[in-house]
Amino acid sequence: MRQSTMAVPGSFLQAFSHDPWLGQQPVSCQCTSWYPASYLLSLIGCPDRAAAKARCCWGQRLRHLLFCLFLAVTLAWFLVFTFSTYYQTIGQHAQQQAKGATDSSLIIRILDDISWVCIMLRNALILLLASRSAQIFHHLTFQLSKLSASLHAKRLSSAKNAGARYAMGHFVVSLMAVIMTSLLCLTYWNRPNYSQLYTSWPLDPFPISLQYWQVSLLMIFLCFLPFVLAQSILSSLVGLGHDAFILMKNVNHSLGEAAKDKSISRQILGRTDHLQDCNLSSESGSSSVAASSGTEEPRSECDVHQPMEQAVGQLRFQHFKICRLVEEISQSFSGILLTALMADLMSAVGFVGVIIGYKSSPRAQPMMVLFDRAYQGIAALLWMVFFLCAQYWPFVKLHEEAETTYHLVHKLSLVNGNRMHQREITHFLLATKDAHVGVIAGKLFLFSRNLCATMVSFLCSFGVILYELLHKDQSGGLASIIESAELGHRLNGTLNSSLLLALQHANTSSSSGRHGSMEL
Repeated sequence: MRQSTMAVPGSFLQAFSHDPWLGQQPVSCQCTSWYPASYLLSLIGCPDRAAAKARCCWGQRLRHLLFCLFLAVTLAWFLVFTFSTYYQTIGQHAQQQAKGATDSSLIIRILDDISWVCIMLRNALILLLASRSAQIFHHLTFQLSKLSASLHAKRLSSAKNAGARYAMGHFVVSLMAVIMTSLLCLTYWNRPNYSQLYTSWPLDPFPISLQYWQVSLLMIFLCFLPFVLAQSILSSLVGLGHDAFILMKNVNHSLGEAAKDKSISRQILGRTDHLQDCNLSSESGSSSVAASSGTEEPRSECDVHQPMEQAVGQLRFQHFKICRLVEEISQSFSGILLTALMADLMSAVGFVGVIIGYKSSPRAQPMMVLFDRAYQGIAALLWMVFFLCAQYWPFVKLHEEAETTYHLVHKLSLVNGNRMHQREITHFLLATKDAHVGVIAGKLFLFSRNLCATMVSFLCSFGVILYELLHKDQSGGLASIIESAELGHRLNGTLNSSLLLALQHANTSSSSGRHGSMEL
């Protein structure tokens, strides 16, 4: 019997015609360094040693030493700024309380400074952890390029370097957001007319006193610049997640293509009663697949399903490689992602708290009050929407795409085949049934829509609770309404009890009362 040259299904198996798992040569791949973190790591003296094939030279060591010095200065400024800010905040609150002021809130004063304190700590920790995980990042980019090269050439042209391009776009958007918030913050501290540039900024309890323009320069070089560098690291990690999402999407696309193929549909609808054994007669083989010409010899069902077995096995192998890659991303950069997530959440808490508890000075100009409100609202919205949700959206899409793999494999299992085909499908079902594929921050938080909704709900609930705490003594608040209702019920109960006691006392002493009144 002549072997068939027709692939079943054709469009499905062509995607794996260049894969080494099927015994052919893979598409040539090269490790690209288009990620923003690749440039940063090379700049600070942490290049890809495997690609360079050389030991660290004195120039790389010098750059790495300068980076460590810059990181140490950044951490020192963070400690000085944080300790000085809260020392003065607590002192000013104590002075106002001693003067009898009732509108001073220590909570709002702390929340007003906590945002940029958390941002400075976040940036320093991300850069420190990234410098220690530089070689792991280079290794992951190389593994992603090898895995992407196993795709078909047509798909490779559209998917090649997609993660790096997405990371660059993400970094540009992050850069615009950082520049905007930095300018707003400097204007918020120095007033819109920059009238406080030469005003003294004491760093109590340290015996140092700077001017506002000096503090602004320190913030630019030791806070905003590390913010940009840290965002390049996060953008690259998100780009890796986008690459993994594309690979998972290609696997699911191939599974859906196989399940929707017309030849498989004919097998499901017309001949499920005849596909019981691999050793079928030539008549059953000829009725399973229509002959391309009148001279073509019939084929057995084993010949028809053999390419399908190889394709399903290759899909299962690629799915395993993608899952292992995602797990390596989670394990290697879990600390960076957890630091960024928690610090951004605390920064958003600070911005939301300032919006709720902001009180302008009676002598403040309307334009200054309007600018303060605009800065607080833009910062809170930017952290809630971008830095907490949209920034990690490729991780969310990766998790959702991985959840659909099991349903597609289950749909493909409805196709009858020989024992080898069913065995591959069974292994694929078991591998994807209870698997939760996704990037996890700190082995605690899986990036998903649920996590984004939970963080936004937490910020909204925090704003409502803080509003009630700050306005509990004023009318109109929910807490005051509840308290007034409870007070009304208590007063009604007290009045009713007093009335009953008065009536009983009147009934028992009515005669004595009348005699007493007559005597008077």
